[in-house]
Amino acid sequence: MRMTILGACLWLATSPLWGKIVFYSKRDGNLEIYTMNSDGSNQTRLTFNNVSDSSPTWSPNGRQIAFESYRDDDREIYIMDADGKNQRRLTHHPRKIRQNLCNCQINNK
Repeated sequence: MRMTILGACLWLATSPLWGKIVFYSKRDGNLEIYTMNSDGSNQTRLTFNNVSDSSPTWSPNGRQIAFESYRDDDREIYIMDADGKNQRRLTHHPRKIRQNLCNCQINNK
């Protein structure tokens, strides 16, 4: 199988049910989530926003995709259906709390 990647493709994961691949790429200006068939055909963009979406992985049943996103000015974990619909945030970590934790770790070497 020959695969040509346009842009940076840093992460690939294969669906346990359908052999589809989920990946992220910067080909459209910022990091977005895509799927494609295992032969490279039918490449479909699933996320559309002006922040980075990355690190996609399939759910065990192959019906959903979990991924990391910087929406709401903070890095959180999101989940969506395999077709990109029903995107929703799973984690809620306020930036201020995370920054304070980082400062404590740095100050307490």
